[in-house]
Amino acid sequence: MKKEIVGILIFTLFISTLIFPASGKMTTSLNINKNLNEYFLLENINFPLSEGLDNYIINEMNVNHIPGMSATIVKDDNVFWTNSYGYANISNDKLVENTTLFFLASISKTIVATAIMQLYEKDFFDLYDPINNYLPFQVNHPNYPSVDITFHMLMTHTSSINDNWLVMPYFDGDPTMPLGEYLEEYLTPEGEYYDSDLNFYNEEPGTYYGYSNIGAALVAYLVETISNVSFSEYCEINVFQPLDMPETAWFLADLDISNIAVPYQWDGDEYDAYPHYSNNWFPSACLRTSVTQLRNLLMMMMNDGLYNSSQILEEGTVDLMLTQQLEWVSHMGLIWYKIDLDGRTLWGHGGSLGGCRTRMFFEPETNIGVIILTNGEYDGLHEILSKLFDFAENEPPYIPSDPAPEDDSTDVSIYTDLSWTGGDPNDDSVTYDVYFEAGDSTPDELVSDNQTDTTYDPGTLEENTEYYWQIISWDEFTSTSGPIWKFTTGENLPPYEPSNPDPEDGATDVSINKKFEWAGGDPNEGDIVTYDVYFGDEIPPPLVAEDLSEEAYDPGTLELLKTYYWQIVSEDSQGLTTDGQIWSFTTEEKPNEPPSAPDIDGPSKGSPGQEICWTFHSDDPEENDVKYIIDWGDGNSEETDYYPSCSPIEGCHTYAEEGTFIITATAEDLKGDRSDESTFEVEIPRIRAPSYQWFEWLLERFPLLERLLSYMLL
Repeated sequence: MKKEIVGILIFTLFISTLIFPASGKMTTSLNINKNLNEYFLLENINFPLSEGLDNYIINEMNVNHIPGMSATIVKDDNVFWTNSYGYANISNDKLVENTTLFFLASISKTIVATAIMQLYEKDFFDLYDPINNYLPFQVNHPNYPSVDITFHMLMTHTSSINDNWLVMPYFDGDPTMPLGEYLEEYLTPEGEYYDSDLNFYNEEPGTYYGYSNIGAALVAYLVETISNVSFSEYCEINVFQPLDMPETAWFLADLDISNIAVPYQWDGDEYDAYPHYSNNWFPSACLRTSVTQLRNLLMMMMNDGLYNSSQILEEGTVDLMLTQQLEWVSHMGLIWYKIDLDGRTLWGHGGSLGGCRTRMFFEPETNIGVIILTNGEYDGLHEILSKLFDFAENEPPYIPSDPAPEDDSTDVSIYTDLSWTGGDPNDDSVTYDVYFEAGDSTPDELVSDNQTDTTYDPGTLEENTEYYWQIISWDEFTSTSGPIWKFTTGENLPPYEPSNPDPEDGATDVSINKKFEWAGGDPNEGDIVTYDVYFGDEIPPPLVAEDLSEEAYDPGTLELLKTYYWQIVSEDSQGLTTDGQIWSFTTEEKPNEPPSAPDIDGPSKGSPGQEICWTFHSDDPEENDVKYIIDWGDGNSEETDYYPSCSPIEGCHTYAEEGTFIITATAEDLKGDRSDESTFEVEIPRIRAPSYQWFEWLLERFPLLERLLSYMLL
């Protein structure tokens, strides 16, 4: 027998870990590498639709070489989401479906736990009973033969039974010997696979945590010895049938192998297939089922043992299984264990074998459960697991609202921008897709996608046209469609006639350095207006500047005592123009001299929030009235009225913050000539709260001083 098993040995060494035993490599029979991008099943999506989640999973599978995956989310006793991706069989181009069967690996132990706890509920044993009272052979630790191994120890991985991978082979097909026979050969001194050093940890049973597949298989064998039926038969009648798991089995012979996902390994260049394999301690690892069937078990545990109308386990039993059993092994319940994942406390089990990585966990606080089944060897499934919990907890973005232009508004400018209010109840980052179309009440033209701004510039619109638009908000996982809004544009009107000329029409004694200014604009909000300037000493004046964006023009130094003519023509973005009147003015007889640079007098220090005043004084050679243009140095400025030359004026300002600021002032006379700049530096230091600690110290040191001060204040 030993030679036969060694001859078909495939795995040579497994390393036990908290979550799963790691795998070695099996003999491979396929060397097929294909691009999986073309084969992901987006049509298998249940409610809710999540393009963001699907894209994330597909990317993770491609990057981490996961050939196939089925996943599901259960929320509040309902199926929230289920989907499948990738290959079940690469060589046959067979895609994973929601009904595809997967190798569960160590998640199989949760079925073992269900079966044994059903018998516990019927008082067939107590958790702290010695297992030897229920076995046809005796199991004792070679170094501690007088210490009883209990059910509780087996179910918390504290029995000190070790996994000796040298005699725990995997092989193509179903187990080669009965479960009880194999365990007797492994655990009793006369057994063919017994090794007192390798089959047991050195520590006393009940004092050491060591993950044990053999220990879990022994629990399954105890189901056989107590119930008097085979473990597989017991599970079929008492677990699989009441949980609606008809295509779930421990043995390949009981399943349609063509519906089982082929396990794969990525060798760095291509996928290598494992055969459909098993082992002689199969209850710990070899169950095969689909994600849609396994979730019934998870829903039962999340619903206090109830599935549909069947009480598979009592509520108290489920509570016991999901309760920390030992003070010194914080994560262990009864076979089920808990993990901390990104701030969540989850109960469940994971699995890992060659070509197989699986996870099944739920969060009691939110009553959300997730299952992930794969036929690959990516060990980072906890990242995907966390993402699925995020998805289940996610609320979609707010419905877009507050449209501008308002819905059904009319006479809207052809230069209008679209804007709206968005956001997300989870404070997630939100992007927006903009659909915008003329004349179609169901706009399907995507004009902008994945934008973060809540505004959109559609460009110049058509006049007297009805437009429809809609915003789709996206968070990481899902979208929210806004209502369809509409507006109608108005007629484009020409620009306003240029007015308020400076210098005024007919003005005399105008400075030869005078700059021209005027008022323009457009009746259509948002319309951009440019200006052409005609200027000269004849009528009509010639064009001297065009396409100016500012309502000002500097003609340079003019001639003395000469009459000039000027005209402004306004043009909007649509090419509509408005001609201004032809204005005239006559320059001064002799050159005007600008005012002197202002004198600035006042405090050089102040405090934040305190109004400070300074005087400004400038002389004009022609005694023209002057005004002052003051920059306070903190982003604020002001322009005064005109005052007689040589008359000081007062200007006051309040600085909100501390700092050193430079006041800049310029004087301008009535003819528009400006002085040089003057500057004044003012310091606004931080206000310091007065400290009375020294004074309190004096009063404490000299008590008579307090009495003397009180007399002085009377």
